[in-house]
Amino acid sequence: MLITSVSVLMGYAVDTSGQEVLERKLTLQTENADVKSILTQIEKKIDVKFTYRPRLIKDLDRISLDVTEAPLYEVLAQVFGTSLGYEVIGKQIVLKTVPSGEATSEPDAGELINAVAAVSGRVVDETSAPIPGVNVLVKGTTNGTTTDADGRYSLDVDGENSVLVFSFIGFVTQEVQVGTQTPSM
Repeated sequence: MLITSVSVLMGYAVDTSGQEVLERKLTLQTENADVKSILTQIEKKIDVKFTYRPRLIKDLDRISLDVTEAPLYEVLAQVFGTSLGYEVIGKQIVLKTVPSGEATSEPDAGELINAVAAVSGRVVDETSAPIPGVNVLVKGTTNGTTTDADGRYSLDVDGENSVLVFSFIGFVTQEVQVGTQTPSM
């Protein structure tokens, strides 16, 4: 039972960077399809999940696409144009409105990727032994991961002002601002 629990925790510890998700190649052909059905097709083809309020996509035009082995960020630029932006958190893509005045002809994938910083580290106890299965969460969000068998974690955060919350049964919960921290605790 212990081996199964550790295996499950290690599976959840795997985290995907935003850049990797946006560079996944996609082949998709649609004709006069609504945005919701296009997003559903993308989710099935490349293992991502879109999160959005239905009213965000309600008024978007129907779209015809014919892309072959195109990176996801290019496909999303064709689907959303300048009407919507997005943020990548792990394997989740959160759709959001673009404030007026910030809209450009097409979203720049580099800008979207750089909005998220990758943070990694290692959680150890007072004897420097690694602690597997520690929950690591970005405070105020649902963005989180768990440490692997070596106590290592990797997580995307919004920047150095983000606060990581470390919790584990039997230990005091700790909050650490990302800032310029070293990878080890």
